[in-house]
Amino acid sequence: MKPKQLACVGRQFGYLTAVRAVERKDEHGWIWEFRCSCGNTLLYPYQRVCKGSKKSCGCRTNMNKFGRKKLRGSFHHAVTIGVP
Repeated sequence: MKPKQLACVGRQFGYLTAVRAVERKDEHGWIWEFRCSCGNTLLYPYQRVCKGSKKSCGCRTNMNKFGRKKLRGSFHHAVTIGVP
């Protein structure tokens, strides 16, 4: 690994932490191994993670900005049934 790459090891981007450079790709630069805060690992282009296009392994896609699960198609309204 080059000294510049060694400086990137351990750097955090959102929920992802850079572990090591895996291989060189021409289109997107270096492919790196990242570890998510949930424990999963993934391989992704380093430049895309640096730019913020990837922030987690996908475990946070159902979370809103407050860390709560998004509820799709659910309604939280009280239902009142009238009795004649």
